[in-house]
Amino acid sequence: MASIKTVISVQDRMTPAFTSMNRALNIVISSFEQLQRDSGRAVDTSSIRQAREELARAEVTMNGVEQEIRQAANQQQNFNTKIKQGQSASDGLLKKVMGFVGAYAGIQTIGNIVGLSDQMSQTTAKLNMINDGLQSTEELQNMIFQSAQNSRAAYGDTAKTIAKLGQNAKDAFNSNKELIAFAETLNKKFVIAGATQEEISSATLQLTQALGSGVLRGEELNAVFESAPNVIQSIADYLDVPIGKIRQMAADGEITADIVKNAMLKATDDIEKNFRDMPMTLSQAFTMGKNEIQKSLQDSFEGWNKYLQTDEAQQAMTRLINLFSLAAKVGVGALSIIGQGA
Repeated sequence: MASIKTVISVQDRMTPAFTSMNRALNIVISSFEQLQRDSGRAVDTSSIRQAREELARAEVTMNGVEQEIRQAANQQQNFNTKIKQGQSASDGLLKKVMGFVGAYAGIQTIGNIVGLSDQMSQTTAKLNMINDGLQSTEELQNMIFQSAQNSRAAYGDTAKTIAKLGQNAKDAFNSNKELIAFAETLNKKFVIAGATQEEISSATLQLTQALGSGVLRGEELNAVFESAPNVIQSIADYLDVPIGKIRQMAADGEITADIVKNAMLKATDDIEKNFRDMPMTLSQAFTMGKNEIQKSLQDSFEGWNKYLQTDEAQQAMTRLINLFSLAAKVGVGALSIIGQGA
């Protein structure tokens, strides 16, 4: 943000020109008056007198204009002086504003990290609940992370999907390993179909509900048809029926959770081949990079979460809350003073 450096300049270039014109007209009129005297008053003087009166009025007007221009120039000079005085004050205010912006950005960054830590803690807790006991929760997280990287999907979203499927449709899967394989295949289907994030979220939710209820039908089927029709094609291929017959079969309750699962897992090889042919997008590359960062921070987040459960941490948080409360009371007065100064 630049400092205020522009100075307004008012220059009177009009008055000298009109003064010269006035002088010239006076000379002309005086010449006619002299001619009138020398010619024995043979010239009609009424027009000369009228011209002299008009010229006198014009001169009075011009004197007023010149005075107003001088006043404007004086006011302009005062304004310029105030601008120069205000420049240093504005620069100081700018530094204060930039300081506030920097502090806010720092708070936002801390807030994002805290939000990510909370999100991963909640995900870990949900994965604990669906763990079939064939591996530790850490091993389960590593399996999900690798699945997300394999399918260029976000780790957090993949973990949420697996947690929901494990809670709502646990009877449809024989193990966590099979559940993760299903989620990875589904993610790859979305990439092949070119589904948007909104479509992925909608289709995933509907599939989760369908697998939980035991059948795929109605709105759930429509959502999958719109977002990832290749999923429905895999079901049709598995049942060896035309895709146009799927809607009627779904309406009759014939598309069960087992059929959906088996159709997806059976098509894994074909899906993998098609997936490899899909070029990686910049967005997918950033998602995979974000997964790596989350994975590297996971141990730190878990350490903080364990510490927060201790009595020492609870006491420290109580003191911190009291400190923030005191700072807020003082800050209200400080912000009021800053506002008045600004």
